[in-house]
Amino acid sequence: MTQIPILLYHQITDHRDADDPFHLSVSPEKFKQQMQHLADKGYRCVSLKDALAQKAAKTDQRKTFAVTFDDGYLDNYAVAYPILKELGFVATIFTITDFIGRSLSWPGARQVSFMNWSQMREMAADGFDFGAHTQTHPNLPDITAQDALREIEFSKHILEDGLKQPVTHFAYPGGHQTAEIQQFVRNTGFSAGLGVDVGDTDPFNVWRIQINGSDSMALFRLKTCGYFEQLKRFRKSSNLAHTVTQVAGSLLNGRSTTISKNT
Repeated sequence: MTQIPILLYHQITDHRDADDPFHLSVSPEKFKQQMQHLADKGYRCVSLKDALAQKAAKTDQRKTFAVTFDDGYLDNYAVAYPILKELGFVATIFTITDFIGRSLSWPGARQVSFMNWSQMREMAADGFDFGAHTQTHPNLPDITAQDALREIEFSKHILEDGLKQPVTHFAYPGGHQTAEIQQFVRNTGFSAGLGVDVGDTDPFNVWRIQINGSDSMALFRLKTCGYFEQLKRFRKSSNLAHTVTQVAGSLLNGRSTTISKNT
């Protein structure tokens, strides 16, 4: 059975490698190419709420996907929003509430800007959804339980007050979480907590597939085919699988690879 891929993006902009060492920024040209590919192949973009409901029901939804963005960058509104809207696609943006409408220095000393309330409300009126991503983007396991709970609770209340609509989804900064933090998210009234691809999956550790700026189109097609999540799980439980996916990923990105003697 295929799984609905929930795609994770960050910025849609051009960055030098020195400013983006983890390749979290996808260029506007590449993002448009990726979304156009899905539209041309007949893929259906669903809301995060619908994707999670279909995952829970364990239905086989071929050629279905959902789009999410973390942090709430201005380019999500200025660049990604028009591309998605033109294709009839929607997305969920996980917003850092203390950064709304601000420009500041981000890791790597690059200056970044974030969406303001007016832009967020415009997107919400078009069917785009907003989720909470804490107030200040801390690594939640590294702060006190009291501070972690405050970051989770306040981000939900601030977004609901500003958007005048329920906020039901939470994304862990960096995907980092513990059982206690998952419980905080559940007790705060969220219906789901989204990570990346760590540990056991459940409604409060929903796996997402991160799309990187360095991904080739071949790798993007693999990530959206519906079987990539199972491949990732298999890889984590098998040294052989790790070797196979390491080689496959390198070939898809047009690179040579050296297989470790420890595999």
